[in-house]
Amino acid sequence: MDKSTFCKTVRIERTDDLTELLENICQDNNINNYFGTISVAVEGVLNFIFAASKKQSEKIKFGFEQCVGGVSILVECESVSFEALVKKAEQSEQTDNADALVIHLLSDKVRLLSDGRGIKLSFLIGGIEPELLSLRQELTLQYFNTLQVVKS
Repeated sequence: MDKSTFCKTVRIERTDDLTELLENICQDNNINNYFGTISVAVEGVLNFIFAASKKQSEKIKFGFEQCVGGVSILVECESVSFEALVKKAEQSEQTDNADALVIHLLSDKVRLLSDGRGIKLSFLIGGIEPELLSLRQELTLQYFNTLQVVKS
């Protein structure tokens, strides 16, 4: 199997995650320093799937693709549309959806696939520009400060 691409259909339970699979992919492709970023963003996608479907188990198509300058993670689920998630991710500063915010902050590009039944998260792995890093840190801090005010 070519290490730069991977595709697998899996049945995942609400309590499962793809950490081991992602860890192996990152290790096989020498991108271990991005494992946390990728795994947290994918966990946000899985949380969205289970919140939208209200089921305990879902069959998803999971893919990985390495290209020049980055990697992409693809997730397709026949029972869930990702259109609302992508729309919320694009408006991250105004969203109260933690999954959309995390996906937007950690992914460099988010695209819909398969008529909204799939999502592609792209990550640049050659380094992050200081301005973008500062913006992501600022938005994350604002989000968590807002959460603390709401919980008080």
